[in-house]
Amino acid sequence: MGIGAIVAIVVGASITLGWIVPLVIGIIFIKRKSRAGVVLTVIGGVWGLVGLSVLGFGIYSSQRAMRVSRVEDFDPEQYEGEMGSIVLPYKGESSLEVQNKESQKRMRFSTTNGMVLAPTGRYDLCSYEVIDEDENGAKWTASGSLYSLKSREISVEADSTQDLEIGPPFVAKVTVKKKGQDEAVLDFKLTGRGGGNYTITRMDKGRKAPGFQVVDLC
Repeated sequence: MGIGAIVAIVVGASITLGWIVPLVIGIIFIKRKSRAGVVLTVIGGVWGLVGLSVLGFGIYSSQRAMRVSRVEDFDPEQYEGEMGSIVLPYKGESSLEVQNKESQKRMRFSTTNGMVLAPTGRYDLCSYEVIDEDENGAKWTASGSLYSLKSREISVEADSTQDLEIGPPFVAKVTVKKKGQDEAVLDFKLTGRGGGNYTITRMDKGRKAPGFQVVDLC
């Protein structure tokens, strides 16, 4: 743990628990029949209420963030509840990541033939990744976020089939934006079915993504 994190914890604890001091002093003054005791007790009580509320919210937010960021690899053979099928256009090795709309739990469905089994429920599509080999046997992965899709929600019902239009074939495009009077910014975009931007990388050494080269500006 870094010094910055330690300082943040100390400061946070001081702010959150600092109400104890005026509260204790206020109680002592009240016993001595001093009017200042009432004021200090009220300050300590209000401070404590706010501090504990902030602490509770922070703990809840932290736990929620950890739960959302954790991805569970779903195993249909170990699941005993009702399931439906999700059909993907790409019939090779791929994985689909979703988030349950009720529990907020994230799950990853993996397949080698474009068909996955999923528990019944409503999900938001998060990301998709496909893996393939080139003519030299090198493996490549195309991964993309699905947050930009117009419709990210899917509903899986028992013994039903849900078709998704995501992934390849990809459309490559170079966008050009002017920067200043004599400059331009060129950006390479790779879009899948239904939208969503993807990035292709090589899985072995180098991991160099495909790009483009400007050979003529005329």
